[in-house]
Order: sequence, then C-alpha cells, then structure tokens
Amino acid sequence: MAAAGLSNASTARRKWPWGAAPAVAAGVLGVGLTQRFNYSGQPQPTIAEPKPDPDVETLNPSPTTAQPTEQPTDQTGESPDVVNKPPENPSWLPEQKWPTIPTPPIKTELERKLISNWLYQYYVPIPRGCPTIDPKQNQTQYKANAQALVDCLYNAWEPIFADSLNKPKLHFYKKTVETPCNTIGKGYWTFYCPRNETIYISEAEMTNPDTRYRPYATMFHEFIHHVQASAGIFDAMDWNGDKRAEHIRRLQLQGQCLEARQLILTDVVDFKIADYDEFVKEQLTGIDKTLGKPKTAVYWGVLGFYVQRIDECNTWAAPSDSVK
Repeated sequence: MAAAGLSNASTARRKWPWGAAPAVAAGVLGVGLTQRFNYSGQPQPTIAEPKPDPDVETLNPSPTTAQPTEQPTDQTGESPDVVNKPPENPSWLPEQKWPTIPTPPIKTELERKLISNWLYQYYVPIPRGCPTIDPKQNQTQYKANAQALVDCLYNAWEPIFADSLNKPKLHFYKKTVETPCNTIGKGYWTFYCPRNETIYISEAEMTNPDTRYRPYATMFHEFIHHVQASAGIFDAMDWNGDKRAEHIRRLQLQGQCLEARQLILTDVVDFKIADYDEFVKEQLTGIDKTLGKPKTAVYWGVLGFYVQRIDECNTWAAPSDSVK
C-alpha cells in the first residue's frame, strides 16, 4: 500500500516538527479528533430527556415518530443507492491504494450487527444545500446554522433508513451539562448521547475552532454517532466487558473515517489540500486517546477521503492489531 499521509505538495512546502512526512504500512489503521465521545454504561433505548438546566439551551427539531427498523443486507452486489452515487475524487487528493478487509467469521447476532450491518451496503450520503457555519457569526446565527446543518445531514442520511431515522436534537451548554448518559464538564466540547438522541455542543466549541473546517467536522462526527446508534451498532457493542476499550476505538475510528468522507463530499465545506494536510497533522498529535495510536488515527482518517461505500469504513471487520 502506498504511504498514507501528507500530500506531496505539502511536504515540499514545509517540514513538520515531528520530522519526515508520515508513512503508514498496510495493516495499521485508525483516526479521531478531540474528546468528543464520553459515554459510559450500557446503551439503552432513547426517550429519556436531560433534567432542566438553566445553563443549557436546547434546540428541538420537528419530531419524528418512526423507529429504526432492520433493513435487508446485500453486501455482495451493487449498492441499491443511486441518489448518492459518488463523484470523482478531487484532482488534488494524492493517489492511494488501500487493502480490502476480508469479513471475518460471524458467530453471533451481535457480531453480525457490527461486522455485517445492513447500513454497509450504501454509499456515504452526499449532504446538499448545507449552511455556512463560521465562528465569526454571532451565537444566535451560529446556533441557527448549526441546527440547519443537522437538518441537512438528516436529509442526506434519512433515505437510507427508509423513514425510520429520528432527527437528533441539538443541545447547547456553557460549562457543564447533565445528560442521561453522564454529567459532562470541561474538556468534552461536543458529544452525542444515544439515550436521548442528542448532540451536545459547548460555547467553547462555537468560539474556539482549531481549524477552518472544525465546525463541520464536529457536527459530521457526532451525527455519524447518531447513525451508528440508529443502525444498531451501539446496542451490539461490549460496553462493560473485556472488549470495551477496543469497541470504543472501533466506533470512534469508523466515525472518523465517515466524517472525512463527508468533509470531502459536502460542497459548502470546500475542503482543499491545505485542509487535508491539517487533518493529517491533527491525527498525528494523538490528542484523542480513544482513537488509539497516532498512526492508527492517520490511517482510518485518511482512508475516509477515498471511500465510497459505508462498508469501506468497516472497522469492525478489521483485525485487532489494526485498531490499536
């Protein structure tokens, strides 16, 4: 496999503080951003709402009533999805070849939901008509556009679920927030709670993005957690057993891989080679320990720019060594 990392153009322009441009060998996988996911305990069906908190503002989208249902699986033929047939990759994206991950033996129904989920037969959806989100906007406008971005992502993903995907709520808070999943404080700027299908965003996230594309990346990542939960992946995970840490890494890495794909597909983001280089640089910091080693983060994150179907981000089929 070719080296996965910084573009040739970027390495010619500057020398990174960690030395040579990264190269990742085949069989090493992974990716993530900052501390976005802090869920503890066994996933439960949604419905529970957070207790009222004067420090919190909640934006409630139009309610949906349909509940997620199991969809048929066909991973051997062409994707039934024609709406999201992928466009050509941008010309600036470095050429890479990626190994195919064979599907391991499936022994239980829970393993089937993780390894051979019905969701995997579809292309990664293309969000269309999404709003511009800019930290320079005042908070009222930022929050309105953040809600509009959730609506845009919902419109992209909902057809795959055939009217069974609930629209997640958006919840803004200042310093701490009590949720059905946990009480969250400083350090977790944005996260998703599956118990009430809510994405939580702190004011710090709105005012201190570390990259130009961060507001989009953050929302994409958390919305993808909602997709994972809605497809049954959360329920099939080992939250309290020996595989807990590895399963959280697999969940996060899958989310990061799909996040990268949506960054490059969503026209309003206008993702360019400088953003790609910054993305790789970010993964190399190893700031999010739930994503494993930096080289793991780089592999799965960069892979996301090249995938077409959701199953190409299938971290659950990868060997354990690939998600360390």
